[in-house]
Amino acid sequence: MKQCIYLFLIFSPVLLTAQEVSDSSNFKLGIFAGYYISGDATAEYYSGRDNNRLLNYMNIQEIERQIKESLDGYNFELAEYAQDMRYNNAASFELQASYLFGNNWNISLRFHSVTLEAASIFTLRVDRTNQGNPNTLDPYLEEAKISGKESRSHIDLGLGKEFVFENNLFILTEAGFDLNFVKVKENKMQIAGRTYSLPLYTNALNQQASPTTTIGTGVYLTAGAGFRVSNGMDFLLKTTYMNTKINVNDVVVDRLNIFIPSVGFSKMF
Repeated sequence: MKQCIYLFLIFSPVLLTAQEVSDSSNFKLGIFAGYYISGDATAEYYSGRDNNRLLNYMNIQEIERQIKESLDGYNFELAEYAQDMRYNNAASFELQASYLFGNNWNISLRFHSVTLEAASIFTLRVDRTNQGNPNTLDPYLEEAKISGKESRSHIDLGLGKEFVFENNLFILTEAGFDLNFVKVKENKMQIAGRTYSLPLYTNALNQQASPTTTIGTGVYLTAGAGFRVSNGMDFLLKTTYMNTKINVNDVVVDRLNIFIPSVGFSKMF
């Protein structure tokens, strides 16, 4: 939240300057509900593969004892890390403040907020008879779930234009810069019905490491259509596309394609 306040203070002079461009400028405030669809490349962090974070955690004596107990006392080893960590699609929230000037141009400052979860399956090799075929000596493979959760927020500054038609319909186009913040909230695994919280850092013994909020940058494009209801109230359907760098815990960094279809209202003041 501190980053949001700092950025607002930085961008405020830009917005105020835009307001002075024309005496007919209008202030508009909007609120939107979205459906956040993210690329999956950075979900790899939650597999625990970084510096063998998952393996090192399972080798802690007490954790190893608990897992072995859940597996009916049989010895085990990590057979394969999760290969296809994927984010869920999630509901998101957006606030937008705009200054309209000139011929339906606007400069806008937007804030998006979403919580994402990533999940997949990894495999343990267990030293017991294969239950699917008791006559074989092949080791039994136990599938286990691994998951993670992160919060993301985006602050976007852009320039847009509304194309207004008769009967109160209009089309919106907008483009600008994205600044995002990512914070890892949890990383868990579930083995034989028991859940474990992985350390979020490569030092498996450092369970109390302070949370890290990482920053990335990119660009965005928005297109939408709206209907001017009355008294400066607009109903709007739009889709935002982002190409932006996402940094998860300073471990996995990649540029993601993000789509956010959304619906909401805005009001002129």
